[in-house]
Amino acid sequence: MHTDSGRSAGLTASLEPAAPQDARRAGRPPVLGSTDRRAYLLDAAAAVFAERGYAAATVDAIAAKAGMSKKTVYRVFDSKLALLDALLDDRFFNFPEPPEEAGGTLEESLARTLHAIASILLRPDRTCLMRMIIAEGPAAPELMSAFERLKLGQDLNTLERWFERQETDGALKVGNVREAARLVFGMTVAEPIMQILVAAPRPDEEIPLHQRIAHGVRIFLHGLKACPLPDPTIGEDEESQAVLF
Repeated sequence: MHTDSGRSAGLTASLEPAAPQDARRAGRPPVLGSTDRRAYLLDAAAAVFAERGYAAATVDAIAAKAGMSKKTVYRVFDSKLALLDALLDDRFFNFPEPPEEAGGTLEESLARTLHAIASILLRPDRTCLMRMIIAEGPAAPELMSAFERLKLGQDLNTLERWFERQETDGALKVGNVREAARLVFGMTVAEPIMQILVAAPRPDEEIPLHQRIAHGVRIFLHGLKACPLPDPTIGEDEESQAVLF
């Protein structure tokens, strides 16, 4: 986990895209396994998208950045859009879950999970990708639908899995884990991300990220315990009866 100072720094860090991980050595890389080749290409694509944007990026430029042939790129990804989808999946849908700490409270556990997510989403390379989609999306519908397209193929995300575990263990009555995850994310992490995306941090009003998350988690869990979210698998009539009886 990052320290509190590290989290605060994340909100005011340079908005320039992070140095690409593929800048390991110039020229053609050594023979790589399929997993390493894929990772190499994703790093190269992230760098090219950051430099040129999606529309101006080409498979040739990505191949050159990776030190591979265009033919090699197409062996791994059949199009630039497939490369983008794989990049977004890697950068936004594969968060490592923080280890559970014995004896911790629900508030502490949920706050750790949100901190882990925020520390990834607030990285300059992630916000650079988000800005690209926002800026170029109106002219490229495939960009605007990218996150939704990827989400349809996903199981529960990190935050949703946290709520599902608590409900399975009997620690919380959640009802709708997807809605719970969406709401608590909006209360804690969404605004700091938006401030960075629009390059308009408000230092005079800024609440440290760890405090924002702690306050949001406390308020949300108190509300959830008092009124679980409606279960989407239950019809409105059944739900009203369940509440009444």
